[in-house]
Amino acid sequence: MKLWFHQKYRTQKWSIRKYMDDIEIDLQRFRFPSTTTRAPRTIMKYYRLKANESRVLLLITYPIFKKYLKPIYYKHLQFLSFALHIGESREVTPPKLSEMKILLDKFIYTFHFLYGKRHAVNTVHSVVHFHQTVTDYGPLTNYSTFNFESLIGNLKIFTS
Repeated sequence: MKLWFHQKYRTQKWSIRKYMDDIEIDLQRFRFPSTTTRAPRTIMKYYRLKANESRVLLLITYPIFKKYLKPIYYKHLQFLSFALHIGESREVTPPKLSEMKILLDKFIYTFHFLYGKRHAVNTVHSVVHFHQTVTDYGPLTNYSTFNFESLIGNLKIFTS
């Protein structure tokens, strides 16, 4: 989202910064499924969104971005969104795992061409391993990083 919204990228062909107010209005009008525990905060604070808020934007509200992103960037977003939908399914079959891998590989491969190698940081690269994580541990809904994050918080307290 930083690439889409940050001021320093406003002249890039992928930037949708000029539509932030419109996107915000669309997001406020969006009806989230009843299973959504918490709707994301304002897109104006995209740089402060928690992982779950970004997840909700990616998995549930991604169609809103079709109106604002150029088709090639929207298609790129779909690669990631569709792959993660598979990863969050209750049951992930081997054919679906193969589809997830293909989508993630396409996401990573095209990322370099769309946004440049400069922006292909480790976090972006790590996405390619999601299918293996689902293969090894099951659907993404089976585990959470909250316990790990809590532990890190406690370690920070002890080192302060």
